[in-house]
Amino acid sequence: MDTTLITQKRREIIRAELNIEKWPIFATSTFRGKSREIIREVITEDGSILSKKVIIGKIADKEVGVLRIFEMKGFYALIKLWEEAGRPLNKNVNFALHQVAEILKREWGGTTYRQIRNMIDRLRFTPIKWIYSWEQKDKECSLEDGFTILADKWIFEKKESKQLTWGFSSFRFHEAILKNLIENKTKPVYLNVILKLKKEISVLLYRHLDLVMADKDYYERKTEGLFSDLELAEYNRPSQRKRLLESVLKEIEGEELSTGILEYARLKKTKDDKDWKVVFKKSPKRFKIEYKKSPDGEERERYLKEKGEEERLDKIFLSLSQQEREKLKEEAKRRIIEQYGDDSDGSQKGVNEFFLRDVMVMIKVRELLREREIKNESKH
Repeated sequence: MDTTLITQKRREIIRAELNIEKWPIFATSTFRGKSREIIREVITEDGSILSKKVIIGKIADKEVGVLRIFEMKGFYALIKLWEEAGRPLNKNVNFALHQVAEILKREWGGTTYRQIRNMIDRLRFTPIKWIYSWEQKDKECSLEDGFTILADKWIFEKKESKQLTWGFSSFRFHEAILKNLIENKTKPVYLNVILKLKKEISVLLYRHLDLVMADKDYYERKTEGLFSDLELAEYNRPSQRKRLLESVLKEIEGEELSTGILEYARLKKTKDDKDWKVVFKKSPKRFKIEYKKSPDGEERERYLKEKGEEERLDKIFLSLSQQEREKLKEEAKRRIIEQYGDDSDGSQKGVNEFFLRDVMVMIKVRELLREREIKNESKH
């Protein structure tokens, strides 16, 4: 079995605003419209039906264009720059366009410069209306006047002989986004995984699974429902969806989610033979191991080895005294805070709450136990 260790250095983790993560507001290049309207119906406590909407790219009756996958990646890059600048609330972040190119792993040149500049323009000027769909820390509200992701942007460049010699720019997120970022109404995003995925649908599906599988290890969905979740209704034939998903599932299988490893992503025929369903399985990150694609015949062997190792480490943990177990769990929490906290005060206030759930703490405990074993082995 071919495995590689995922180090903290290789991970590029940002924390993206949660509403923007929950709604598929970024379109693929195959989308031909100049605006989008996404509707989700929910049943309220009194039994009535409430339509939640997100409308992208409309000003009155005028359509001004949509946001696409490149804007999503650019938004993530700007979040990274904002975090590195100290998470400012009331001032712009200063940056250079080539920094965005470096984060997105784009070769710098005239084409990249124009693409990034146009992307920032779209983030600044493409309106998004949130009708009963914007969630804040303590309430849900309606932002029907809408906003743009960037409330302000300023790009300055100096050219000599048609060559860009240096530039100085700044940006600021809309206050509704900033409020949620500061109050930790966010979720972690593995930017290194997003950027390595080549297919746009792979990016959308990976992003969706990172949300829906945060609290589960098994998930299945008919392709019709899945494509509806991703706002890809233009793919209305089962055979078409199957063909697209075959390569997408190969690309995302084995990738790291924020709460585990997506170890299994496969298509299966539905019982009525009218559609296909996709089955996803997630395994814990016990040793931060990234699995490269392996033949089907190795799956069961790999699963049994992982399960056995997990049970072995759990037995070691249970053999410790109560005091030792509590001490180890506190060390695990401290490591989690160091890894996912905002570094402002070293407390758990800056950590997404699901990272401190018992299951996540135990994953880290197993890592610590294994580290101890490796350290002891190296002494002999």
